[in-house]
Amino acid sequence: MTANRPLPSLHPGLLERFVYYAFEPFWWTIWWWHRGKIHGIPSPHSCIFVSNHGSYLDWILPHVLLRRLFRRRICYLVKSKVVKSHLFRVFTRSTGSIAMQDDMKTAAIKKLTRLLADAPAGEAPIIGVFPEGTRSRNGEPLPGMRGAAWMARLLHVPMQPVALCGFHEVWPPGRWFPRIRRGRLSVHFLQPVLPQDIVHDQETVDVVLAEIYAVFKQVPDNV
Repeated sequence: MTANRPLPSLHPGLLERFVYYAFEPFWWTIWWWHRGKIHGIPSPHSCIFVSNHGSYLDWILPHVLLRRLFRRRICYLVKSKVVKSHLFRVFTRSTGSIAMQDDMKTAAIKKLTRLLADAPAGEAPIIGVFPEGTRSRNGEPLPGMRGAAWMARLLHVPMQPVALCGFHEVWPPGRWFPRIRRGRLSVHFLQPVLPQDIVHDQETVDVVLAEIYAVFKQVPDNV
């Protein structure tokens, strides 16, 4: 890791905390207006939160829901290019996200290991990863990368597959604001994958994404 590419802090500063709490009612309004529902519950242990990715809402809404409804903290791994924009930098830092490039994986793992080790008693932090690496422009699956399974093995935590349904329809890439026409949002927590069951990283990620998109395609009336 070079000096000019530090990993952002896991703990938001005063400005970032102000931005988060100022915008939280907006995210709740979107969830309520689009009749948001949660199916299942997240793993009670620290885990790698793995989901499909096709909307601007994919990282912020799960963060708000987990914090407010389950008293859980989720820290997302995001591409470093995301924080080149000052606005996105503030928003990602407001949730304690970590920006990284491919050559910063070792540093990120060390930081995440500290996150898990330093968590207060009774708190089980969650690490959010999008295996597809970027938002799908049409809601269809993109090839997944093995990083989520690799991290689950190294950190000795389960993978928590999550299907985000209706998110792409409500706020797809390319739109400045979410759609006003009322849709349906739902979050589906699937069966966790234990680290000892991960033999081949890429194969595990492929299976997990297939399970996520199977639920995604079965949910009726996403719009």
